[in-house]
This record gives sequence, C-alpha cells and structure tokens, in this order.
Amino acid sequence: MCGICGKISLTGKNVTHRELKAMANTLIHRGPDGEGYYINKKRDAGLGHRRLSIIDLSTGSQPMANEDKTIWIVFNGEIYNFEELKEDLLKKGHLFKSRSDTEVIIHAYEEYQEECVKFLNGMFAFAIWDEGSQELFLARDRLGEKPLFYAETESSFIFASEVKAILANNEVERKVNLEALNIYLATGYILAPFSIIEGINKLPAATTLTFANGKTKIKEYWDFDPTKKENLSEQVWINKFKELFNDCVKKRLIADVPLGAFLSGGIDSTSVVAFMNNKNSLKTKTFSIGFREPSYNELDFSNLAAKFLRTDHQVLVVKPNIKKTIKKIVWVNDEPLGDTSAVPMWFLSEMTRKKVTVALSGDGGDENFAGYETYIADKLFSIYSHLPFRKLFAFIVPKVLPTSFKKVSVDYKLKQFVKAGDFTSRKAHYFWREIFSEEERRKLFLPNIFSKIKNPDVYTYFKKYFNKFKKGEFLDKSLYVDIKTWLVDDILVKVDRTSMGNSLETRTPFLDYRLVELLSKVPARLKLNKFSGKYLLKKAVSGIIPKSIIFRPKAGFNAPIPEWLRGELRSLLSGELSPSSINNLGFFNSEFVSTLISDYLRGKKDNSLKLWVLFNFDMWHKMFMS
Repeated sequence: MCGICGKISLTGKNVTHRELKAMANTLIHRGPDGEGYYINKKRDAGLGHRRLSIIDLSTGSQPMANEDKTIWIVFNGEIYNFEELKEDLLKKGHLFKSRSDTEVIIHAYEEYQEECVKFLNGMFAFAIWDEGSQELFLARDRLGEKPLFYAETESSFIFASEVKAILANNEVERKVNLEALNIYLATGYILAPFSIIEGINKLPAATTLTFANGKTKIKEYWDFDPTKKENLSEQVWINKFKELFNDCVKKRLIADVPLGAFLSGGIDSTSVVAFMNNKNSLKTKTFSIGFREPSYNELDFSNLAAKFLRTDHQVLVVKPNIKKTIKKIVWVNDEPLGDTSAVPMWFLSEMTRKKVTVALSGDGGDENFAGYETYIADKLFSIYSHLPFRKLFAFIVPKVLPTSFKKVSVDYKLKQFVKAGDFTSRKAHYFWREIFSEEERRKLFLPNIFSKIKNPDVYTYFKKYFNKFKKGEFLDKSLYVDIKTWLVDDILVKVDRTSMGNSLETRTPFLDYRLVELLSKVPARLKLNKFSGKYLLKKAVSGIIPKSIIFRPKAGFNAPIPEWLRGELRSLLSGELSPSSINNLGFFNSEFVSTLISDYLRGKKDNSLKLWVLFNFDMWHKMFMS
C-alpha cells in the first residue's frame, strides 16, 4: 500500500526531482517505509512513490521497471491473484526479478497493454510510463478502493493519490469547484469525476486513462448488470456464496507483515473473522472501539463475537480530545467529507496500527446484500406513496414528534420518510441520505455563488445510474446506484483516508469483484426478504456466528457528533461557523448558518449533520486554500 504521484511536461521544461519529492512528501502517511523517483532521459516525464511495505519487503521498491527499463510503474494497492498471473506470464516467456505483485502488473501490461486491468483481481491505482510509445497509462480498481486524481494544465499532466499532492506542485490554482461543493452539501461527499478543486479530477472506479501527445482517453473497463438473474435454489446460492467468499478471504490473507481484522460485532465483520479463523493457525487479532454515549456504543456485541470466535481481541473506549484529532482527520480526508463515521474509523485505525499493518474489514456487505434500512424504507414507501393523506402526515408528523439527538433516532427517520411523500421512488431513495435539500442550498449559498452552479439538482447524478437499466426490480437498481455512488465516493473514501492516515492497509473481501458479480445475479427476494435485509447472508452464516449477532438490528458506525457539537466541540463550532468566519469563506449566507446553529443549540432541530458538513468544509478550506 502506497502513495503515488507523477508529472508529464508538455512544454519542454524539465521535470525535477525536487518537485516530485515535494508531491511525495504530502503522501508520507500512505508510505512511511521508503521513497523512490524516476525521471526519464528527456526529463519530460517523472514518477514518485512512497512505500508501505506489505509484500516482498526486500526487493519490492518503486518506481519499478521491466528488464530493458522502457516501462516504469508506480503502484498503490494489492493484486490478490498475482501469483496465478505470474505463472501464466512465465509460461509466455516473461522474466521476473522480484516476488512483488508490482512486477506482475508491468509484465501484464507488456503482454496485454491497456487490457491488462481485466486480468487483475485486487484494489489498485497505478501509473505506467511507456518510454517507447511516450504514453502514460493510469488505472483504478473496479470498486474504487484506491484513489487516483489528475490535472491537465497548459504546461503539464499531473497525477497523484491525493489532491494535496497535486496542489504541492503549484501548477493548479487553488479554486473551489462549485459543482463539487454543491454535491458535497447535498450528500456529504463528492462524486467522481469531480474533486473539490477546479481543474483536478478523480479518475472514476473501473476506469483507465491514457495520456499521449497531449490528449487524454478515458475508458470504463468493467461494470455489472444487476438486473440479470439466475433462477437457482436458495441452498445453491448459499453454497456458491460460501465457496467464493472463502476464497475472497483467503486471497486477502497474503502478507509479509502482521495482519488482523476490524470486528464491530455486526454480521459483516463477524462473518469475515469467522472465515479468517478457518485459515489461521494462531488466534486472529481483532479490534473494536466504543463510546461513552450508550446509543453509540457497540462493544457488547463485538466482545460477544470475539468470545464466540476466540480471537485475540482488543478494544478502546474513545475519550478523545476531539478538537485536536478532528484537524488530523480533515487533513487526511484530503477533500471535505461529512461522514461522521470517519471519526471512529480514525480511532479504530490508529489503535489497530499499533499491532498490525493490515486489517480486513466488512465493508461492502450492506451494498451486496441490502443491509441498509434505506432499502426497507424504499419498500414501505411504495405503499405510503399511494396513501391519500400523505400530505397531511408530512405536515403533522414534524410538529408532533420531539427532536432527538440520539443515533439515527426513530423520529428522525419518520420525519425524513414523510417528507418524501410526492417524490418518485427513485428520488425518495436518494432523499433518504440527502443533507441539505436544493431549497436549503439556495438559502445557504450567497446568490452570486449559487447562480454560478451549472447543475443545482444533485439528484440527476444518481438518476443516470437508475436509468441505465430499463428492466429489473427496484431493489436491484438501488443497490447498483449505491455501489456506484455512496460506496465508492463516501464509504471507501472514509476507509482509505483514515486507515492510510495511520499507515494501515485495509482489505475488503465483500468487494472482490467476482463476489459483486455473483451476488448481482441473486434474486432480490433473497436479499430483502419481506422486511428483513441480508437474508441470504444470514442463512449462509447460520451456525458459524452467534444468532444474536445475525439477527441484531442494523447499527451504523457513527460517532456521537450531536452530543459533541453541544458539548466538547461547542466552542470550536461557534468559532469555525461564526458570522465573521462564514463571511470570510465567501460562499454562504451567515444569517442562515447562524439560524442552523441557534435552532440546534436550543433543541429545536437536530441540525448536527448539516453543521458537521459545514464545519468540515470550513476547516478544510482553512488548511488547503491558504
């Protein structure tokens, strides 16, 4: 696991070691174990690398080249099938000088050119400079576990694992992308291909980019159709899943460094650890965190899972100096990120890294098996949307129900639900997670700023994924949309940035592309059965993990932000979002923000998520735009 960067000069001006090192220095957290650089003879192309050593500790340094040094690579990630690929490439006459998966990519590129990505099973972002053809080839893994950004200027093409590395080159103006900011305020994250900086783009998941002769070619190399089903029996599906999942876990246990797993006590992470136990001769090292606030604390379940699975379990009850920690989190997040679970993820990664270098996680289980409560809300909405009195409900419910500051409280869910009365099912699915509505964003933005936003309706970015398939059940389309948006640009961003911020590699068996393809063929009724999500997964792990964990209610991995903003973070909130601070930002209406704070502190409305989104953007802006 590493940090990568590079630059192609278009004007004849030399690429220098100094500028590559400046970019790479911003990525030290991603690769604390070493650094390396390559500049070609013409000095118009250069690559930089920061290394976190996982496999082939002695000979896996980068940038790495082929035998005649005409092809160079910098690579971030892990290729889980590299040993099988190596065998095939050896038969085709390729020679290897290391045991690393990096070298396998080089030879796969030599053999298959841009089609090489189709042979790779793993999480990856890499750049290949082909000296012979004078081409730069970038690629990102199918599910977007590893990040990759790029910028095209009049004088150069620049790429890196993070935005901050590109900014370190000083060729891109530090200017906020208003389209990205509008998306961020609506969702709490930024959809690819946008980045928060105008002129810097995210390479989307499952995409390659070829840069040659000053021109860019972007190509999607993988997708799946969630509407194509196979009519197999329930038991056959269970057997197919268990067989493949077992292999997905096995492939993610390859490492030359200590390895463990996150264990929240939910069905996903517990299932991962249960399958890990089958491969480990020693006790699996597992890690959990909890909070003092009861509705946010899940340690009882994680302790139960650890005891049942007999793991070497370590826990931490978070009593953070959050004022100091939040600045670290904002820095490593790289872009504004309003997902409150980035906070516990930071502390979990920090604790885990003290014992191991690699940790397996249960991410992706919800998107594959319909585990989120939003899918149940979709099903209920199909009934509610036909009721004649829904407008009356939408008027009465918010006035009758009191405001709660507990973790995703019932009153919050119900208020959100009735608001969506006149929406289509597709827009309602988007709306369940919307933070600032379009109407609220119009009030929040200064008029001269909002008028510059080309597409105020953020829902349209989600709608294009819904519209991709004409036939099929609504649940299947919703799962597809969430994988393409919420998972890639929020969940996996949070996991990558906070874990790599602590120099910890995370691996996700549920996101093996083979498993995603297999589960996309499973009928919707075996995922959401009546009003029970993860039906097939629950059946598959019955008898393997405790029943109390299999059938426990869904609980998100969130921090007690509502309580912190009214307590430990209150003074920081008031300072960061004060009228003078908001006015200095130059984007928002300070009176509207002050009303959000006032209503929240008086207990009138739980605006904690809205304030958290604004708070993170303000802190990010102060760090990155100065």
